[in-house]
Amino acid sequence: MTARSIAVLAALVALETTALAATKAQMNIVPTKPDCFLGSGGCLNNGASCSQPDNSDCAGSSMSGSSKFKIDETLVLKGSIKKVKDNTGALITTGAEGAADNLVFKLSLTQCIVDNGPPNCHDTQNIYIKVTLNDGNGKLNVNLAAVLGGLSSPVTSGDPLMISGGGLLSPPIAPNCPGDNSSTNISARVNDASCEGGGGVYGAIGFSAQ
Repeated sequence: MTARSIAVLAALVALETTALAATKAQMNIVPTKPDCFLGSGGCLNNGASCSQPDNSDCAGSSMSGSSKFKIDETLVLKGSIKKVKDNTGALITTGAEGAADNLVFKLSLTQCIVDNGPPNCHDTQNIYIKVTLNDGNGKLNVNLAAVLGGLSSPVTSGDPLMISGGGLLSPPIAPNCPGDNSSTNISARVNDASCEGGGGVYGAIGFSAQ
């Protein structure tokens, strides 16, 4: 085999390896600032009641900026939620998965669907995952393959997905957004705006400026 042939073969192998390389997205969930919306009398960062225009009524709650999640090419989502405090400053402990006091992790995924017309990457699905906490800490470990495979435009191998938003939301008002994290219940909650009915966003997917 000539040196040129070896070089071409090596390049082809490199391209194939790149195409098959594992992919994943990993991002932080960073705390939002105290924010009292006097129009509704509620803290936009946690859903508690407030009445002071200086936002002091909303300053008790927080969460750790080291909270994070990742989702890989197998559509398994794993995450770690840390040091979530309510508006009194106490670390939150919730009921079992599916209880009314569960917080909600919102993940907005935008599909880049081939439909022969603009715009591309515009079909967004909002997925809501229940979060249980013990002394402010919680874990996420959910396989979303069945959920995303069951969409009207099913996610299949090789499809690009863009993380376009989301965060850690306060518990919705019961009986809204029911169920645990089974694939069936997560699928039933896709794009269910009632899951955001708690009125607060403890943390946003992204990063904090220094």
